[in-house]
Amino acid sequence: MDLILSAGCSFEMGLGLNFYRWEKNNIIDGNPYVNNNQYMELLSQGDRKYMEKNNYTGLVAKYLNCDVRSTNNFGCGNDDIMLWCVKKTDYICKVKHLYNVKLFLIGLTDPFRDFESMSFNHMTEKLEEVCEILGIDMFDMSSMIGLTPKKSLQLYDEYCQWFSKKLMSTFVDFLRTKLDCPLLVWSWHKELQKSVPKQNRILFENNGNYFQNLSDLEKYVPNFQIRDDIKGIDDEHPSLKGHKIIAENIIRCYNENFT
Repeated sequence: MDLILSAGCSFEMGLGLNFYRWEKNNIIDGNPYVNNNQYMELLSQGDRKYMEKNNYTGLVAKYLNCDVRSTNNFGCGNDDIMLWCVKKTDYICKVKHLYNVKLFLIGLTDPFRDFESMSFNHMTEKLEEVCEILGIDMFDMSSMIGLTPKKSLQLYDEYCQWFSKKLMSTFVDFLRTKLDCPLLVWSWHKELQKSVPKQNRILFENNGNYFQNLSDLEKYVPNFQIRDDIKGIDDEHPSLKGHKIIAENIIRCYNENFT
C-alpha cells in the first residue's frame, strides 16, 4: 500500500474547510460559535473527513493513489513540526516496512510563532531539543530582554536567517540520510526553505508567476483564503481553491524531481 507522510500546521489539517460543508447545510448564519475557536470542538466525523478529503494532502494523495499519515497539528510552531519529524525517523522507518512511502511532505508555519515563544520564555524547549538531535547550536536569544520594537524586528530577521541557512539545511540533510523516500518542503512565511536542495524545495507557481512562500502567493491569488470566499466567515485558512493550488504545486514538484 502506498502512503504519504505529512507534517505541518492547521493548513495541512485543512482547518476551516468545514465551513463549506456548514454553508451547504445552512448552519452558519446566526451561529455564535462559528467565528471563534470554539467551532473546533464542534467538528463532526463528517466534517473531519471532508477536511481530509479536500485539504492539499488529501488532493495529492488522490492524485498519487495513496493513503495519508498526518500529524494533524493546529496552532503549532515549527519547533513542533520539526521535533515530530526528527523524533519519528525510527517510526517512519518501521512504517516503510509496512507501506511504500511515496512522499514525505513538510509544510513550515509562520516562524514568528517560534520567535514569539522565545520572547516570552527566553527559550523554547522543543527547538532546543531539535538542535540537540541535529547537533547544532541553538539560536542565541540572550539579547532578547529589553529590546525596542525596531531591534526586536532586526533580531527576528536574524532568527529567520539562522533558521533558513543553519537549521533547515541540517534538518533536511538529517532526514535525507535517515529516510530513503522523496521529500518536499514548503514555507508559509519567509524563505525558510531557501537552503533546502532544489529537488526538495517547493516553489509556488501560478499563471507563470513564481513565489518563494505561500504568504506571497496568497496576496496574488483572489479568494485564496476562506474569508474571501465565504460570506460572513473571517477565517484566514486556505479556501478550497487555495488548497487546490497548493496541491497542484506539490504534484508539479513531485513529478519534476521524483518521477
